[in-house]
Amino acid sequence: MDGTSNFCVNDYGVTFTTKGGGNIACYTCTIITDKKNQSVTVAGNATGSFSSGSGSYSSNANSLIVFRIEKTCNLPIQEAVTYTVSYHL
Repeated sequence: MDGTSNFCVNDYGVTFTTKGGGNIACYTCTIITDKKNQSVTVAGNATGSFSSGSGSYSSNANSLIVFRIEKTCNLPIQEAVTYTVSYHL
């Protein structure tokens, strides 16, 4: 993603939503930039958000922004969790 627009302040906002699971917080969404990492962990049927202000990633065409979604605990039952990541850069 390129943050070189004249109006870009290199901030972000992320909302992570899960559906179809239980009430144990086991699902993590992480954003990784060249300047910082930030995460939110939610249950299997929940929503969580995070944001960061100006200067959260570099302003150049080679600036890489990665989203990592992972299940972070072993549950004794099977879950059919789906997720959505909504964001702005």
